[in-house]
Amino acid sequence: MVKRNLILAFESSCDETSVAVIEDGHHVLSNIVATQIASHQRFGGVVPEVASRHHIEQITKCTKEALEQAGVSYQDLTAVTVTYGPGLVGSLLIGVTAAKTIAWAHQLPLVPVNHMAGHLYAARFVSDFTYPMLGLLVSGGHTELVYMKEEHDYQIIGETRDDAAGEAYDKVGRVMGINYPAGKPSISGQPRGMTPSTFRGRWKKRITLISPFLALNRPLSTRFITPTNGAKFWINMTWRRVSSRVSLTS
Repeated sequence: MVKRNLILAFESSCDETSVAVIEDGHHVLSNIVATQIASHQRFGGVVPEVASRHHIEQITKCTKEALEQAGVSYQDLTAVTVTYGPGLVGSLLIGVTAAKTIAWAHQLPLVPVNHMAGHLYAARFVSDFTYPMLGLLVSGGHTELVYMKEEHDYQIIGETRDDAAGEAYDKVGRVMGINYPAGKPSISGQPRGMTPSTFRGRWKKRITLISPFLALNRPLSTRFITPTNGAKFWINMTWRRVSSRVSLTS
């Protein structure tokens, strides 16, 4: 009987605990995600220490559920993989510790995975890659343009100078009264929990102020290093001027 190629994968780089079982590198048998959005909303962004504590609470539950949903046991696994960075150090530590423990206890190979490379290759679940290719990563604290001449060959040709796009959205959202995660309602056009009529009347003026954010980001060098501080400052000042003149409750 041919042994199945099953990988138990851990991801805990920020505010979500995720454990998945993958077969043959591209069949997702289970993918359990424990989100922490509700815990971080009161702070307007991710608090690293809070995130770490939630990972501790959820990592064992997610692992058990991932195995059960996939219908496999530790004895069926071929290897264990885990995100080792970049990310929040405390959060990464929880995932790495869990993965190392399982790999050691069951005598399985442990495969460390770069967070950004993982995001790139996740797109291959949707469509096969054709090289050379250009990838855009917009992940939490990292926004990068990556050129790949061939598989596992990465060349960063662009990145943000300070905050990544997601962080900039959260900070701008805090100024405008949009709850964390601010980028999601801004991009989708309607914050959660709001009817279309309420959104049009109260929020449309706010959301439209974010649209110049991308327009203000200009390449500053051949590496396309893009700042966000200027955009955040401009939106902050514009928001204050508009807020003083326009009633947003009408």
